[in-house]
Amino acid sequence: MAKAVIKLKKVLGVAFGISIIVGSTIGAGILRTPGSIAALLPNKPIILSCWLLTGLYILLCASSYAELTAMMPKAGGAFNYIKRAFGNYVGFAAGWFDYILNVGAPSFFCVVLGEYTGLLFPQVQAYGKLIGIGYLTFFTLLNLPGVKSGSNTQKITSVLKVILLLILVAGCFFAKPAQTQSLSATQTTVFNGALIIAFF
Repeated sequence: MAKAVIKLKKVLGVAFGISIIVGSTIGAGILRTPGSIAALLPNKPIILSCWLLTGLYILLCASSYAELTAMMPKAGGAFNYIKRAFGNYVGFAAGWFDYILNVGAPSFFCVVLGEYTGLLFPQVQAYGKLIGIGYLTFFTLLNLPGVKSGSNTQKITSVLKVILLLILVAGCFFAKPAQTQSLSATQTTVFNGALIIAFF
């Protein structure tokens, strides 16, 4: 008795793949976490080296991932590679962990959107959670029609993210801080032994 072979439909394309990479890289975390990192590393050269080393690390990871994908072009992402390297149990655990992260990421994104909406419009700041739920509902409805429709939305939002991030970066060069504070006390704390922990 012959087994039926199920093949995935190729409907997304290269443009969608690029937009996913851009969209994932310029995610909510890039706007939410740098301030917390800067508070732990209050030194410009150290913060810049942190960004550069992390960027290099991600580039190496991406090239490794690209090689693995070319060698084993299967649906399921990292699950396939982890299962082959470490066995079924670890592959199963990694697959579920990846699923939970992917389910939780949109919620975090919408919470951040709710926070920033409250900052832009202080009169609605008390309703941050409801606004976040509203964003989540909106994006869910936007993606309900299907994969093709969702891919078009992803492409548009990725282009918007790049444009807005470039505007933000340009604004940082032209904006002048209202006040400057001495960081010498915090710098002393960092260099006295917490540097490695803060960096990671």
